[in-house]
Amino acid sequence: MGMIKQIMSYLNRNGDLEKENWQLIKISKVNDKIIERLVDNLKTDISEDFFLSLESLLRIGKKAKRVIESVLHNGDKLPALTKDIFILILNFINNQDIEDPLILQLYNVDFITRARALMLIEESRELKYLKYILPLLNDPDDSVRAVLIKLLDNLNLINNPMVFHKLQDHLEKEKNLVIQKNLEEIFKKS
Repeated sequence: MGMIKQIMSYLNRNGDLEKENWQLIKISKVNDKIIERLVDNLKTDISEDFFLSLESLLRIGKKAKRVIESVLHNGDKLPALTKDIFILILNFINNQDIEDPLILQLYNVDFITRARALMLIEESRELKYLKYILPLLNDPDDSVRAVLIKLLDNLNLINNPMVFHKLQDHLEKEKNLVIQKNLEEIFKKS
């Protein structure tokens, strides 16, 4: 019930839902227009809308399948990560299971869950998650970005040219002065 209220809150913030002011929405009331808007949010950079849209699509389930399949089929220009996320959602819809739930934790609406997932990855030293964690440099929450940068440093991934360049680009965008300083320190020692 709480997720349904979050979906409605999101939709009401971002345009009225067919001119109705609903407090709750039944899955049966979700139409293709709403699903397309949620799908479009997954094509953008990491944001609160991205996280909420991902979770909403998972909860909507089979009703979202056709729209997601269509986007994947016609989405030659989609970034690889976006395609992976759509495939992850489709696998969940088809099987009601996620092969690697840690990926969903990385993109959970709760920033604490995202930060904890990063800590688990650091602890396990699993490098297979690199393509999933790098986009979190743009996470709206400072603590998630700080944990991610610590993970990259502790796992000596700063020497990876792709990671190094992403961090350099991010340094210019980072608004948190503590994180900026940490990044500068990391660059000095590498």
